[in-house]
Amino acid sequence: MNKSSSTIHIAPALKGYALLDKNNVFKHEFIHVYHYMKGFSAALMNKFSESGATDYSFHYIKHFKLSNVQMSYIQKFRFNYPAEFSWRNVNKYVHHYG
Repeated sequence: MNKSSSTIHIAPALKGYALLDKNNVFKHEFIHVYHYMKGFSAALMNKFSESGATDYSFHYIKHFKLSNVQMSYIQKFRFNYPAEFSWRNVNKYVHHYG
C-alpha cells in the first residue's frame, strides 16, 4: 500500500450501534489514516497515532455525553503525544457533529 491510498476496516458488529457511536469509530479510524498519509514512520505510528485518535474519541464521547462505560474505558488509553499527531489537525476533513 502506498501513501496515496488507505483502507479503513470497521467491524460488522458496529451495525447495531447508534449513529453517534458509529461516527466516533469512523472518525477515530480516519485519524489513523490521516497520520499514515502524512508519512509518519511505523515506529511513530505505533507510539503516537493511537494516543491522538483516542484523545479525539475521549473528547467526542464527552461532548456528546455518551456512555460513562466508554469514557472510563477510553481514559486508560490516553497518553501524551506530539502536536503532529493531534486530532485537531484533522478538523478540516471531518465534521464533529452527529
